[in-house]
Amino acid sequence: MAGAEVPLDDSPEPDPALPPTPLDDAVELPLLPALALLEVDQLGLDRLDREILRVICEKFAGGPVGLSTLSVAVGEERDTIEDVYEPYLLQLGMIKRTPRGRSATSHAYTHLGLDLPATSPALF
Repeated sequence: MAGAEVPLDDSPEPDPALPPTPLDDAVELPLLPALALLEVDQLGLDRLDREILRVICEKFAGGPVGLSTLSVAVGEERDTIEDVYEPYLLQLGMIKRTPRGRSATSHAYTHLGLDLPATSPALF
C-alpha cells in the first residue's frame, strides 16, 4: 500500500513519564534517515535543543540560569533561544521558567540519560 504509515517495530517504548509527542506514533520509514541526518530524536529535539538541556543540567546543576548566560554557554542568540527553542522545551516539560532563570525538570534529566541531582537542604 503506497503512502501508508508503518509503525516502528524496533523503536524503544516511549517513556511514560514524558508527555506524548507526534513522533511517538507511526513515522514513515523514508523519514527516518532524514531525521537522523538532522539529528532529530524521538521527541523531535534537535542538537541545539539537547545542548541547551545539557548545559542547564551539567554546567549549571539544573538551574536556574539566566537567558543571557545560557545564550553565551551554547553560542546562540538570546532571542533565538527565547523565540525558537524555549517554547517547545517548555511545552514538553523539559524546562521551566522561574523568576531567577530557566531550570531543567526531571524529564530533561531522564531524556538525556543523566542522574537527577541530589536535593540540597535549604540554606535559609
